[in-house]
Amino acid sequence: MNQTGRARSGRRRRFLGVGVAMLGLPVILWVGAATFIANQIKYPIFLSSARGDDVVGEHVPERTSHPYDLARSSIGVMPDEFKAGQVEFAGLPVDVSGLYFHGRRSDTIILLAAAGGGTESLIPYAQFLYAAGYSVLALDSLSNAHLGTDFGWTDSAAVLKAAAKLRHDGVGRIAVMGISEGGAAAIFAAAEKPMFSAVIADSSYANLDEMLRQNPSIAGLNPAFAATVLGIAEHRWFPRPFTEIAPADAALKLRCPLLVIQNEADPLTPVANGRAIEDAARKSGNRAQLWVAPAQGHGNAIFEISDQYKKQVLDFLAANMS
Repeated sequence: MNQTGRARSGRRRRFLGVGVAMLGLPVILWVGAATFIANQIKYPIFLSSARGDDVVGEHVPERTSHPYDLARSSIGVMPDEFKAGQVEFAGLPVDVSGLYFHGRRSDTIILLAAAGGGTESLIPYAQFLYAAGYSVLALDSLSNAHLGTDFGWTDSAAVLKAAAKLRHDGVGRIAVMGISEGGAAAIFAAAEKPMFSAVIADSSYANLDEMLRQNPSIAGLNPAFAATVLGIAEHRWFPRPFTEIAPADAALKLRCPLLVIQNEADPLTPVANGRAIEDAARKSGNRAQLWVAPAQGHGNAIFEISDQYKKQVLDFLAANMS
């Protein structure tokens, strides 16, 4: 090849390289931006907030780091430390732990916090359940700012570990009650193994894919870009497709009574979520009821309408734990 030919060939390669770079840059920017938003699904900002969970609304208390002191001051007893081994979360072994309150009855209510919530966030629930005579086990959420969240999926494994230990220790009947993602975990656990006499799901989502797509941070995106975001998140961090992380589908497999609580003006999980879960449970011939709480926030009904909330829960438990 003469010098002129070599020069022309070199120009063609340079032009081709520039063309590839111009085409590749948008792809890199697209994937990079999608990965950034997908990261916020796995590590939502509320996990790093002062409270540490996504419970919002009127009268929601600030987070405290002293659950034992809070238990002693509000319930009047010191709970026992509870440990039930480990489960794997985000590729790491995580302790299943919490606080156990020995009530007048051995029948035990397992309480599950919203994602990122600690046992201190469950003390208001433990207070009225313990006063009614139940033993109460308050479990820490597995989610945190370091490990992120899987919206209650792995917490369900922790519930089953805890229930198995309670059975081994000789407790009576066991019910499980969860808030927000904890409500989803309660349904997942009871659907997997028939170990529970009753389930209460407060402010659960019905289907994770639908909940994420309705979130303003996703709903306002270009549909193709939103699909990229969700695809990156579920394949990189989650145990199965978002469409299969669905408490409403799991409710079809329940074999115990279910109480669904949904706030009438919940900004995160509207009432349609509770209806979908209740309808699914009823389709399987299960006893299920939905209470639409006259509250405005998410997972905060116990703080906004305390007396009504306690009555609904205690009436349901009295009908199904005796």
